[in-house]
Amino acid sequence: MKKLVALALGVAAAASAFSADISFTNEVSSRTFDSWHWEVGDTDYGKTKFAGFSDEVTADYEGDILKVGADAVFTLTPYARTKNSSGEDVTYYSVDWDDVDWYIEFSPWKIVSLGFSDELYTEGSHLFVLDDDIKGGNYSTDGFAVLLRPEVEGLTIGAGVDFPANFDDWLDDDGDDHDVDPALAIGVDYNAEQFSIGGAIHHLTNGDARVIGVYAAIRAVEGLGLHVGFTHSASKVIEGLEDVTYAPSSYGFFDGTKWRDFNTYCGIGGKNVLSASITYSFDPFDFAADFAMNLNSDDSDYDLYSAAEFIFNLDSVVKGLGLDVTGFVLYDLGDAGSDDKLGTTFGVKPQLVYKTGSAQSADEAKHEFRVGVAYQKKFEDDRLKKKSSYWYLSLPVSWKYTY
Repeated sequence: MKKLVALALGVAAAASAFSADISFTNEVSSRTFDSWHWEVGDTDYGKTKFAGFSDEVTADYEGDILKVGADAVFTLTPYARTKNSSGEDVTYYSVDWDDVDWYIEFSPWKIVSLGFSDELYTEGSHLFVLDDDIKGGNYSTDGFAVLLRPEVEGLTIGAGVDFPANFDDWLDDDGDDHDVDPALAIGVDYNAEQFSIGGAIHHLTNGDARVIGVYAAIRAVEGLGLHVGFTHSASKVIEGLEDVTYAPSSYGFFDGTKWRDFNTYCGIGGKNVLSASITYSFDPFDFAADFAMNLNSDDSDYDLYSAAEFIFNLDSVVKGLGLDVTGFVLYDLGDAGSDDKLGTTFGVKPQLVYKTGSAQSADEAKHEFRVGVAYQKKFEDDRLKKKSSYWYLSLPVSWKYTY
């Protein structure tokens, strides 16, 4: 937290000295409660508990020479319920402020910038419904990178090294020598008026961890956006698609033999994955859809992810009111009736959205309130030792403030 305060003070000081764009958001959210029910064979299980809450703070400063920002998440989560010495039920909570992301980009020369944890994604790697990027589209690094912006408008070339989550991973057992994988990365992005194209290669010298991504975005028609891409991952992990569901990954279900976290079956992976996303806007209605497919069904539990989002403008009812409905499907392309085919998982989340006030950016509201319902279900399958299925329900609410 001290680092975040120091960053905020630094941003304020920089802003007072230079002309720059500053943005700040604070979002408080909660699922209110988590309720799930699963069936294993002829046995039913179920539980409902308070979901806790989170507070996410983001701050960005963008000047001609320096860009700096941070994203910090504070969470309060119930993690255990037991009885005290008097026989009364007691719930214990976990309080964390460990999820902190930051970036710095320093541009001492017109065409050369130095980036630290400065992840930059080519436009075509973005999925509109999921509102996330496939990490193969990062043409910079999450470590140190040199960014070249030559005298070609819209062109950026990046090269550098990705930092591991634990720097000890770079050392051998004796703690002295660097590991054989320096996590080298290169990438390129070209952004024109009506389209963009880009890609990256991460772990250049390590074939077991190498990730290659190529993506394109087309926006030649007003109100219409189309993103397409291809990702190769030697490890079969596709970051950005590993968790696309509504249920928290820390919860799960019992399959008759062992406890399985929701994140066991909550996304897709594979060595080779195709992706696409589309958005179309026309007043008073917005639509978006995501699609991703693993080209080899043996590489992943689920092979197909699809999602859709419908946003309705309800200004005619109440000014600032809207309805946002999203849904997703995870599907296993294995042979029907086989012991290896996993039951389909789907989810739906309708939310009422109310926006009021004008933020510094005319495109954003100062206050955004959301309340909705999230429902998720996995259908029965024979893949596990016993037939199993589950459903999950929560009541997500949030308030977001934008400066």
